[in-house]
Amino acid sequence: MKTETLPVLPKQLIGMTLLIAMPMLVAAAGILLLPRSRAINHTDVGMAAALLLAMLALAGGVLASMLLRRSICLDGDSLIIKASFYTARLNRAELQSLTLARVEQARDLPVCIRTNGAAAFGYLAGWFSGSRGERCFCAVGALPATVFRFNAGASVTLLIVSCSAAMAEAIDQWLKARTS
Repeated sequence: MKTETLPVLPKQLIGMTLLIAMPMLVAAAGILLLPRSRAINHTDVGMAAALLLAMLALAGGVLASMLLRRSICLDGDSLIIKASFYTARLNRAELQSLTLARVEQARDLPVCIRTNGAAAFGYLAGWFSGSRGERCFCAVGALPATVFRFNAGASVTLLIVSCSAAMAEAIDQWLKARTS
């Protein structure tokens, strides 16, 4: 069994926190600061506090998920990729015709539409459609990323992962071992 932790950049963590936190902070500030016909009472303060606590819990949950669930594991006959809330489990028996390429720039990633995932600030996690309509799973937190193309009959035809060159080579060898 070979396991590797996938990278997440600090700018992505800060950006995702702000993306989640800013709307709730604006709502809480609006409750307390907007002019009104009556004085601020305990209900207003309680509502603002509840919004702030909800924001902290939500942001904390998302950040914990981004930090704790990000790995790629090569185990026997399966390849398991965990990225935030999303997991892809690929069986060696269904994967054929592997091609792999290293992508250095974000604009070269063959990803088109997010179908069920998270995408912000260079962080891609979850299910996407590829530029040619492929079913794609992404676990990208930093570049360079490795793009794996599988046969059309597989549950995932395009896999994009921020793994090391050694892990990409191990996956390549793992797939070749099936055919030998």
